[in-house]
Amino acid sequence: MNNAALTTQLEEWTREMRHVASEQPGTGACAVGSAMDLWLWTFKHVQKRNADEPSDRERDLSSLSDALSSLLSARSLILNVAMTASAVGEGSTSFVTDLCHVQSARAAGEVGYSCAEVVFGRLAHPTWDPTCEACVQAEDVDALEGIVPGISYGARLAEDVVEADGSHADKAGPCVSLRGLQGFISRRNRLDSCLSGARTAKDRAMRALAEISVS
Repeated sequence: MNNAALTTQLEEWTREMRHVASEQPGTGACAVGSAMDLWLWTFKHVQKRNADEPSDRERDLSSLSDALSSLLSARSLILNVAMTASAVGEGSTSFVTDLCHVQSARAAGEVGYSCAEVVFGRLAHPTWDPTCEACVQAEDVDALEGIVPGISYGARLAEDVVEADGSHADKAGPCVSLRGLQGFISRRNRLDSCLSGARTAKDRAMRALAEISVS
């Protein structure tokens, strides 16, 4: 399957999962749809970023392939459970639906981790170098205090400020720049929020299993 065909297929599956989620949200289809969207963004990012490093690209794509496999398994389970629930009624499949939700959340969470590792794992962490572009010099911030009261204090809370004596926050270096990665950040945040309800579904499934064991 070429890149264009894969993109089209993933976009179709994403819409499919979101439609299922609108009809049967308890299946975890929302998380799987969001994970597919995140996976596709990451796939395109890797293709573009590693164009000149084929070995890196192959390793990253291998990691993404593993993540996609578990995601497609979750999709198949969701479609099966959704079809069964439509045929016999959701009340008769609540236990299986909860298990489906748990599995979907697990698969989606693994995709989130794998994609984050691929996107951020090859970025060099900035250091406290005198020429560090990510750093903010204290004298520059303090010079604005008369124009913007409070900026000196606020900048030290939100930015990586290097003081006049060279001192700085006690960490490895300035935070990595997220320039060009807002598409990933917004999709990852959406995926994380789509995991809502998964723990509750797991608790219900555990209680149901306990009742079966007792009876």
